[in-house]
Amino acid sequence: MVTKGATYAGKTEILQGLKPGDQVVITGYQDLVEDQPIKVKNL
Repeated sequence: MVTKGATYAGKTEILQGLKPGDQVVITGYQDLVEDQPIKVKNL
């Protein structure tokens, strides 16, 4: 669970719930289901 902050120009600030090194799904998350394997692509 994360706590959202301000949103501006399509980007949202995350205030709590992430720590250094965590990975975040930024596209395609709408179609994910629990325990589904994913392929990680670093930007």
